[in-house]
Amino acid sequence: ASTDVTNSSVVTGTTVTDALNTLNNSVQEVLLSAIKNAGSVTANTTIPTWTTVSKDTLSNFTASTGVFLVSVAGDYEVEFQAATTTGTPLAQVYKNGTLVQTGIGSGVRTSVDTVIPNCIVGDTITVALDSSLTLTSTNTDTVLNISKLSGASSSIVNARYHSSATAITAALTTMTYS
Repeated sequence: ASTDVTNSSVVTGTTVTDALNTLNNSVQEVLLSAIKNAGSVTANTTIPTWTTVSKDTLSNFTASTGVFLVSVAGDYEVEFQAATTTGTPLAQVYKNGTLVQTGIGSGVRTSVDTVIPNCIVGDTITVALDSSLTLTSTNTDTVLNISKLSGASSSIVNARYHSSATAITAALTTMTYS
């Protein structure tokens, strides 16, 4: 059972090298996962003081300022959701201080999921809300994930082999993935 797989892709290839190359060219590597507890935010201003950073693969996120610094050129996906105690906020994603995308608000929740293409080393990515509001206290209500979609990356391969015709022994056995 693969219940612990959170980001898997079907890869093809006649050899393991081919499959790894296919995977590496299509990998979506999660670089950052952060959450924020309650706090006030100022309209159209980067959300600072992220409470918990559970993953920062490249050590490029400054939780106290809310700034993600691009250190590897490529295309990035930004997923941001927030919940406030009142109002109907709109989520915003910025690249180098310029608004890239605005999300949709519904009630006191809002989210945005966008791709920022052609980032270069030194670019910054931040998120904000369009209104001055107070975030809810539940730490899973305000979440930021940044993933790398292209460019140089690292990969983890999870492969599964199933066959009734080949016995796997203690000796090295060649397995052909189809």
